[in-house]
Amino acid sequence: MARPTAILLNDTTDWYHWGCTATSLGLKALIGERYELIDSIPIQTTYRLARPPNAPPQFRDPAFFRQHEPDNADLYRRIGRADCVFVHGEGTIHGLGRAAINLLYLGYAARTYLGKPVYVVNHSVYPGTGRPADDAAAHEFYRTIYAAFDYIAVRETLSKQIVDRLGLAAVQSFDCLPLTAAWLFPTLPEKRKTLAIAGSVAFDAAGLAALVAFGNDMKRRSYEPVVVTGAQANPAADDTRFLDAVRAGDARDWTYVEAASLQQWLSTIGSAALLVSGRFHHTLAAFAMRTPFVMLNSNTPKMPALARMLGAPEPILYRDPDLAGLLLQRAELALTDDYARAVFRDDRTQSLLDLARKNVPPV
Repeated sequence: MARPTAILLNDTTDWYHWGCTATSLGLKALIGERYELIDSIPIQTTYRLARPPNAPPQFRDPAFFRQHEPDNADLYRRIGRADCVFVHGEGTIHGLGRAAINLLYLGYAARTYLGKPVYVVNHSVYPGTGRPADDAAAHEFYRTIYAAFDYIAVRETLSKQIVDRLGLAAVQSFDCLPLTAAWLFPTLPEKRKTLAIAGSVAFDAAGLAALVAFGNDMKRRSYEPVVVTGAQANPAADDTRFLDAVRAGDARDWTYVEAASLQQWLSTIGSAALLVSGRFHHTLAAFAMRTPFVMLNSNTPKMPALARMLGAPEPILYRDPDLAGLLLQRAELALTDDYARAVFRDDRTQSLLDLARKNVPPV
């Protein structure tokens, strides 16, 4: 009996940094176990959708779709060829920004106007806009759109709570990156006395100065600071700004690794004694590779949500006036045996891998 065919929307394989590649590869492999994955639409298409909706009422307006569809004819032809549609939400779905609205509309249109089963998976969801006056309308909009989907799998517990409060059914899953890491590294690399450092969408000048001061302090303690960047394609613009700012204060004795492959990226993090990062997937890679980590904040609540699932301390805020001191305290804690026993528990690792596999609905 032939397997049902599927298309993946918002493929991040060639996007932003290697963590996005790793999670997309894990998801595509997982889908491929039960479906014939016949096509995938890159995130760039999500961003550049022609005639995008500009207001929530357009989602439910068939007349708008009749205008919108011809301008995106090839995209909808490709969706039409598949039996079902997977929407890779990743970190795209938050607020009412263009990327979130475009992706939600693609999923909604596939379900409502093309009649395809739609599964929104491997993602966080934060309807809040940051403007309290708009949040009630944003939550109502998300409630209406998510109600159209056939399967919702969210990658951390905060998103699950949000979807529950919207009165919708969602499955607690987890991010697919650890599936890829386990496949590529059945044996973990040996640890070196390196301090891996990665950026954040939310870094600021004062916080970055404190981060550099912390790195220089660790250098005096015989740790080699290694700044980790790299992407398969379309690298993060904020990583460029982060690198420029770090280089301005690093005393010219740090190492910089722009990873040329996913294996090099994982190996650099996996061989480090410690990672400090405000990035979701870099932190998750450290967990998967059993590298102790210290978390900084990002642009959505995904970092504290991840910390809770990993049994790790809450992220430190870049704007904390004692950031350098807090980083040192957290680093000392993360390098203890007690931390390793608490965070890197075999039962937690297996449980999260099992949750990641729930990004594909049961047959």
